[in-house]
Amino acid sequence: MKSSYSLLQHLSHEQFISGNALGSALGVSRAAVWKMVKHCMDVTGVDIFSVKGKGYCLAQPLELLSEAVIRQHLSASCHDCVAKIEVVSRCDSTNTQLHRRGAGLDSGTILFAEQQTAGRGRSGRSWVSPFAQNLYFSMYWRSNLPIMALSGFSLALGVVVLRGLKELGFVQEIGLKWPNDILYQGAKLAGFLVEILGEANGTASLIIGVGINVKMDKLQGELIDQRWTDLSTINDAICLSRNSLAATMVNQICILQEVFSAQGFQSYREEWIAHDCFHRLPVDLFTSDGIIQGIEDGVDESGALQLIINGEQHKIYSGDVSLRIKGSLQ
Repeated sequence: MKSSYSLLQHLSHEQFISGNALGSALGVSRAAVWKMVKHCMDVTGVDIFSVKGKGYCLAQPLELLSEAVIRQHLSASCHDCVAKIEVVSRCDSTNTQLHRRGAGLDSGTILFAEQQTAGRGRSGRSWVSPFAQNLYFSMYWRSNLPIMALSGFSLALGVVVLRGLKELGFVQEIGLKWPNDILYQGAKLAGFLVEILGEANGTASLIIGVGINVKMDKLQGELIDQRWTDLSTINDAICLSRNSLAATMVNQICILQEVFSAQGFQSYREEWIAHDCFHRLPVDLFTSDGIIQGIEDGVDESGALQLIINGEQHKIYSGDVSLRIKGSLQ
């Protein structure tokens, strides 16, 4: 995969490059270049044109993620928050990778992947992650808070991701769904997987996973088991750089860490409710014990979902549940 990634880096300039030039740049023979091209297309799904007399060129423009470019777009206040940025061409899951590396990680370590082979959502659900089309990353944060004080963090994360999208010009009616989704017109645009790890001294660390659909391949999208959308569909007039999007999200998460440490979820609650897609609507809550029906009534100060059931308010805490508009199949 490393050789495929190197090949794509040389082809990402939107112009033809000869087999001889590619071979020289990659340190292989011209004959080996064709094998690399075929392997690259098989592994990544990226289409590469081959034209006699001209060489090779990508069928569609491709922007690869770059640590240097992402760092250039970080705000000055975030440099202390970010210890390390790593971009890999492929991995099973960025969250899983940070888990494997363990507690020895520096707080502020961020892992971006161009492609995930086993991307994860909540409750073991898969996250379809085609090569270099969307944004997938995880950040390790060693907080100074006990586990109980981190209640509502994933909801606050949704608020700041929404802020970042608005900053980039996506001012459409993008909303939040409890506990960790961003929707547009009922279709999923982004999701989060926040995993909290307890520490011996009572504080906790977090692995903060974010997935945002930027320009999803339609064939890959058929693998998704729910309605979905992407940023290019919402507003194709915005010429969005994935590196700029990545930096914007990191900037927002760094601010979130500082504010949440001081004020908790309470400072984000009103903004979350203002963008709640299901607020005051009849909903079905799917649980391991069956379906609960009620009227969605926002969230409390801890981030718990509030449901009105037979005229009484009940609180639902995040778990193996799924919230949908009443009667909806999505």
